[in-house]
Amino acid sequence: MHAGNRLKLFRILYGYTQQELASAGNITQRSYGQLENKPKIGNNYIDIYSEVFGLSADYLGTGNTDTIFSNHIGIFHVPPKRFDKYRDDRSVFVRKINEFQNFCDEYLPSFFSEVKAKNYYILNNNKTGYMLYVLPLVYDQLICICSERKYCQILNKSIEPVLNKADKVDIDTDLDISSADPEIVEIAVSYFDGLCKGCVHGPVCNKFKDEDVLVSPSALVVCNLSLEENNLIKYIRENSIPPHKAIDCLKANALT
Repeated sequence: MHAGNRLKLFRILYGYTQQELASAGNITQRSYGQLENKPKIGNNYIDIYSEVFGLSADYLGTGNTDTIFSNHIGIFHVPPKRFDKYRDDRSVFVRKINEFQNFCDEYLPSFFSEVKAKNYYILNNNKTGYMLYVLPLVYDQLICICSERKYCQILNKSIEPVLNKADKVDIDTDLDISSADPEIVEIAVSYFDGLCKGCVHGPVCNKFKDEDVLVSPSALVVCNLSLEENNLIKYIRENSIPPHKAIDCLKANALT
């Protein structure tokens, strides 16, 4: 994938229109559309749109996956929450869903390959209306995709080719899934903490020899931090520190 592909990828995953992002960049829709076709994008636009999407400028511009998300967690919804404004007009909503499906089929396999997603956790409960797909990545990063159950076939169809090549696929049907972002983070963190049985390096730690550069979401639980939005979400959004420093900083905060 090149920079223009990634720009288009996250625009559609978050449900933005080209006009909305053109306005964010103070350019015309035509000029913005040209950006999505360019293999390289100027740093001024990379800075603007990485901020909009919560991505690192390095990843959006060059594809460096050491730091993909500025807060180390990317949360997406199927369909995107921005599609809610179309639900009252069924014809428009169906058209948007079909466009989203076609896009996912075309781009998601390449995206999952680029970010080196090898382990997939599918969490759901037949009593709830949502399914949660959690993908742990290197350097304490998570991709969380929450899908309304009736639309999960969109994601399943796109992910199926990738799952066939995955190192690990786990399905857990005993969790109540919410569509609220803070609760999604709490579910994912708690789930991995249970898998690790207290290991602060998480379920992916055995993939790496240099454990000092890894911190899993379960480290947040080990440090006894609250998983409420005012604590966990605020911390990961407001603190920019190297991953290998995270545990010490979190422990210090937990003791104060």
